[in-house]
Amino acid sequence: MLCSATEPGGGNPRCRRARRPSRASAKHRQRALRADPFRGQTQTQTPPLRYATDRSVAPLPYQPHAVWGWAMSNQNDASQSPAKASTARERVVHTAYTLFQRNNLNTVGVDRIVAEAEVAKTTLYRHFPSKDDLTVSVLRHHEDVWMRGWLEQAIERYGNDPGARLLGIFDAFDDWFRRDDYEGCLFVRALLETRNPANPVYTAAAGGLENVRALIRGLAEDAGVHDPNVFAHQIQILLLGATVAAVYGDLDAAQQARDIARLVLEREGIRTES
Repeated sequence: MLCSATEPGGGNPRCRRARRPSRASAKHRQRALRADPFRGQTQTQTPPLRYATDRSVAPLPYQPHAVWGWAMSNQNDASQSPAKASTARERVVHTAYTLFQRNNLNTVGVDRIVAEAEVAKTTLYRHFPSKDDLTVSVLRHHEDVWMRGWLEQAIERYGNDPGARLLGIFDAFDDWFRRDDYEGCLFVRALLETRNPANPVYTAAAGGLENVRALIRGLAEDAGVHDPNVFAHQIQILLLGATVAAVYGDLDAAQQARDIARLVLEREGIRTES
């Protein structure tokens, strides 16, 4: 008696037994899933997130090269490569950071990360129980390298007083946008790919943007802005808009946003040179 295509087993006990997976195979799959929480995920690769192609500008004088992994760092410094990182955990974070900068976060699989970091998958799981945990660590690393290791120093470089430093943020972003390896803001990309406020990755990315706003708010307080909170919100909106515009090739986006920010400062009675 043949089994029915529409009814499992077709009423035939032999067919039902044939279709039922063995307990041994079920237990094997359960053990495999416990050992590898990402088992079964598709490890696809996508082209780099590159849209702007006209980058014929002179080399920039400022290079935040102190920490390996940031897309703007000195790629020729072999001492800062993931293979030279002092611990396996650092190699995993640094490797994931570089991959996330160049690809969609959701398409970078754990298999690729451990292969390029040259660590065992069990080593990754020992430090990061899930890919979300790893991504949160990468976003915190990004905040340390990008905001504290580069942006804060660049702002000081461009301005001698609080008002000039506020405009210096846009000058720093202008440098950033004109780099060949500019791929947009990792915080924003993480928010767009996650889209779930309950997800720890979303929380970490939103926290990173809030810390950028806090930096702007502190400069606004030093400059004597009437309402630093509102001002910081306005400036961050300009920066976010310029960041997106630069992704699709508008290399003057930061300077255009800077002109608007200067008008906002003048409305506050704060004069700047240019």
